[in-house]
Order: sequence, then structure tokens, then C-alpha cells
Amino acid sequence: CFSTPGRCLHKRFARALAVLRQIPQHIIMKVGIYGQFYHKNSGHYVQQLLDLLNQKDVEVIIEENFLKLIHDNEDINKTYSHFSTFEELDNTYDLFFSIGGDGTILQTVTYVRDLDIPIVGINTGRLGFLATVNKDKLVSSVEEILKNNYSITERSLISIKTSEGEETF
Repeated sequence: CFSTPGRCLHKRFARALAVLRQIPQHIIMKVGIYGQFYHKNSGHYVQQLLDLLNQKDVEVIIEENFLKLIHDNEDINKTYSHFSTFEELDNTYDLFFSIGGDGTILQTVTYVRDLDIPIVGINTGRLGFLATVNKDKLVSSVEEILKNNYSITERSLISIKTSEGEETF
């Protein structure tokens, strides 16, 4: 305790720190969004996701071609940052949303690579094994995710070459 006559600075610091802890800290989340296709059935869900992320003050960066598809099909007033290659991504992203189906998630993996960014698959089709967030529960699911109320299931991606080296799977 550093003290001056009648005062203990250590106690004053502890009280100030206690007050600061009561003030909610606004942490900005950073997310990426990728999609391969944009059709009228998925447009509503893309808009729902963007609206929710904007309401929650989330920093959103959208893959360049998908952003162009969104602009071609929607009236969006907000300007979004974009990326075009995996080299533009880094580990400062908290989440990466993949909008489409399982094939879109597999393509998303080629962007995320080994950056350890969790991928959230939003299924805008009928059936998804990897894209598990159902489009009809998008808002409630994303709200829970933004509250960090989720678990991560790790997946592996393998590459197989045939003995003749002609095809890679």
C-alpha cells in the first residue's frame, strides 16, 4: 500500500478497478462471410444475417464475389469490407459464416485454411450435414453464437490422389 497521510492509494485503486469492472466493455466481434450462390430463396436469410450482425455492431467482411452477388440482388445501404483471397485473412476473425450448403462449407475451408477460425454453416438448402444452422432458426442461432454459447466440432480435410495421379479428391 502506497500511502500518503491518511490515504491508502492501493485501496483507492482497488475501488476504482471495482467500478470499472461494473461498466460493460464493448468488444467488437469480427466475422467473415462466404457464399457461392445467391438465389431468391437465400436472399432473405442473407439479409437477416447482415441485419442482425449490424444490430450487434459486429465487424463484417464479405468475400468479394459473394458481396457482388448480394449487391446485384439486394438494396444494401451499408458499405462492407471485402476479401478476395485466403492471403487476405488472418487469425483476428472470431467466426466465419458460410451461407449455402455443405459444398459451400468445403469451399470456405479453402479460405480459412489453418487459421483456426470457427466456421458456422448456415444451410439455405434442404439438408445439410456440415451446414447445421437451419435457415428457419438463423436469428436465434446466431444470437446464441454471438453470446459465445456454442461448441466447436473439429473436422479434418484430406486430399487423396489416385495411383495414376490423374485425379485429386
